[in-house]
Amino acid sequence: MKKLIAIITIAIISIATTAIAKDTIIDVPIKQVYQKIDKNGEPYARIIVSEQRQLNGIEYPASVLVMAFSDVVEETKNLQVGENLKAVVSESLYKGKKNYQLIHVIE
Repeated sequence: MKKLIAIITIAIISIATTAIAKDTIIDVPIKQVYQKIDKNGEPYARIIVSEQRQLNGIEYPASVLVMAFSDVVEETKNLQVGENLKAVVSESLYKGKKNYQLIHVIE
């Protein structure tokens, strides 16, 4: 019974964590861009960007993953390494790390 309660609690926390995702605007330099096809034949884009963070007064660059799916992939076709990505994204955590899902590229 305790295992069942623990599993239900973890499931509820996971669902609640996913639901907390918020939309935000980013303007960050692009480090890498990958255009791929998933196992179902659908296109997606994986973009690695660099973001400045601060911890205990120390600033450092951090790599953050931006994923684009379905119709939004078309908006990523002209992105180049070195330019800035200005976009509306949905921010979330995956395995404790911040990542973004691309909603719209701002030109």
